[in-house]
Amino acid sequence: MTPGRVDAELPDLPQLFRHDPNDAASVLAFVGEGWRYLPGQTTAVPADHVVDQRVCTLPSDPPAAQDEAHATLRWLDDTLARGLLVAGYIGYEVGAALELIVSGGRTRQVGALPPDAVLYAFPPHALTAQLSDAHAQSPPNDLPAPAVPHTLSKQRESYIAAVTRSLEAIASGRYYQLNLSVACEIVAPTALDRLDLATSLTTLVRPQPVPFGMALKVGPWRLFSLSMERFLATTSRHASPRLAWTRPIKGTAPRGKTPAADAAQRAALRLSAKECAENAMIVDMARNDLARVAEIGSVTVPSLLDTVPYRTLWHLESEVRARLPPACSAGQLLGATLPPASVTGCPKVSAMTAIARLEQRHRGPYCGTLGVWYPDGRSDLSVGIRGVLQHGARAWLNVGSGIVADSIPAAEWQETCLKAQAALRGLAQLSTTNPSSPPGS
Repeated sequence: MTPGRVDAELPDLPQLFRHDPNDAASVLAFVGEGWRYLPGQTTAVPADHVVDQRVCTLPSDPPAAQDEAHATLRWLDDTLARGLLVAGYIGYEVGAALELIVSGGRTRQVGALPPDAVLYAFPPHALTAQLSDAHAQSPPNDLPAPAVPHTLSKQRESYIAAVTRSLEAIASGRYYQLNLSVACEIVAPTALDRLDLATSLTTLVRPQPVPFGMALKVGPWRLFSLSMERFLATTSRHASPRLAWTRPIKGTAPRGKTPAADAAQRAALRLSAKECAENAMIVDMARNDLARVAEIGSVTVPSLLDTVPYRTLWHLESEVRARLPPACSAGQLLGATLPPASVTGCPKVSAMTAIARLEQRHRGPYCGTLGVWYPDGRSDLSVGIRGVLQHGARAWLNVGSGIVADSIPAAEWQETCLKAQAALRGLAQLSTTNPSSPPGS
């Protein structure tokens, strides 16, 4: 288990999903310890198990978009009250719409963007676990870093310019932190479109195993989230006390090539005033968000600035925990916390307004949340980062970084490219996969 996690306090979630490794019609697939499955085990949900769904496409008018966002959260609560399990994603723009913010530069054409939220409902009693190991041997840690795609590298100057403008706004006192991201389009490996969700997902996570690997099929779109960040988890409403916690990630360093170099990278990350300040600001935001619905005085920070290793990088992670009233619903909790604090900035609403102006694009599932909600009040949600969005022969990769007063624009660009490495390695592996081979072969 990752240091500082409190998974022991959350009873094991039921193994609910049926897995057919040859079923390319699955709409959901999961891999990773966060979903209560051992690393290397994958489970998928066939489309014929869906009994209800919510597909949300926000209108461009801010008040109408806000109404649609609230309607999505009400649908979630109503569906859970019917005794159904819900899984899927709620995109960044849904959280922004709650604050009457619409992404800049947005021009939606039919089919040009995935929906802003997709939630699938299943009857828990009808699903059984049939887990299979779809992982091949993980690649060695010393594989060379993949080349940065031209569609990403050509955005270096514009990204640095946006960071520079952000630093000027921070210096003027308007913000403390802004989280900027960039998207690049690449050619999708043929296998990504032809293999079933579970096999594609497990191939993508091999270069860097993560606790929250999730894949969804939404019409012609496929979303692969390779996230290591927990957005929210909750215990049952019948638990005493009923807990909710979040584990924001802010602060990044590459892994060293030798044990000594690796230890030095870890120490430098933990001692970096800039990286620690970036994390601490988000912790304060997460505390404020949870306090909107938590029992008074119950919000705590049981761990702060843990250095956590992943195969290609180190991260600083902290944990914020709170006691929830038994009556707090999933929709109420999301209404208080969306979008995740770590992908916005500080102050949160002002930062989202600045992001819409600076990025001039639709983030979609990226920087939203993906996860599973249970009828008894339990949930486990990730932050939608380090993912790949695919539509036919095209795929999009989104990455970003947090900008604070002492950020160095060129260094922020290097961090952004570092975060793309794991997904690029996974895509490279898919490029060598024969899509006609049986899944998992």
